[in-house]
Amino acid sequence: MNTLAWCPRCNREWNGHLECHCPTCHLLFNNIDAFDRHRRRNVCLDPATELRRDGEPAFQPVRRKSGETWGLSGTRDTLPEFLARRNMEVSVNDR
Repeated sequence: MNTLAWCPRCNREWNGHLECHCPTCHLLFNNIDAFDRHRRRNVCLDPATELRRDGEPAFQPVRRKSGETWGLSGTRDTLPEFLARRNMEVSVNDR
């Protein structure tokens, strides 16, 4: 695996350009939306137990080359879909 980032405290490596590592709880998230959703008032929420308003799980575990990450439930969390939600363009090299 070509490592782009590494955490010396938990030894976690990741290589996704959109993946976000939390320096507090040391969990890895698929993108900034999932990372932001797990932080409330400077406290980390447990993605395994966090629920949406409708009572469904807020997060889903996603297996990646870098290991297990957490994504928002009901999203595919792929680069083109994430950027489309952010109204950003996708270059051919990013697909």
